[in-house]
Amino acid sequence: MPQKPAKSKIDPTWDVDELKLCPESGHIMARYKIFPDTDFYLDRCGNCNGIWFDKHEWDALVERNLHDNVNEFFTRPWQDDIHATERHNHMHRIYLEKLGSEDYERIRQVREWLMDHPRRGMLLAFLQADDPYKV
Repeated sequence: MPQKPAKSKIDPTWDVDELKLCPESGHIMARYKIFPDTDFYLDRCGNCNGIWFDKHEWDALVERNLHDNVNEFFTRPWQDDIHATERHNHMHRIYLEKLGSEDYERIRQVREWLMDHPRRGMLLAFLQADDPYKV
């Protein structure tokens, strides 16, 4: 089933800051981020593969139709995807802050046009040259 958008925001107070020990094996549980740009983590024991759900965490997964995907959260592709999304969002905020919304939107349109242009290299050289008419 496809992921559904959340109706409610994730409350980071559901989680605690201290390390958790697996109630089954007594080993330290690893924290895995579940959604980008939130403080929502699930804890998993690397020894017995047990998963710890804090208050409301299961409900948050059901609400987003992700309760059948729990094992995917602990995979490298899922975690890499989260980190890539967070990097993208972080850079987006920086560009927006530094350039302002009007200039940022305009440069994004120019970039999109340049990316598909057959003479992209020449256009970029023209833009980068102090005097593009000087040989």
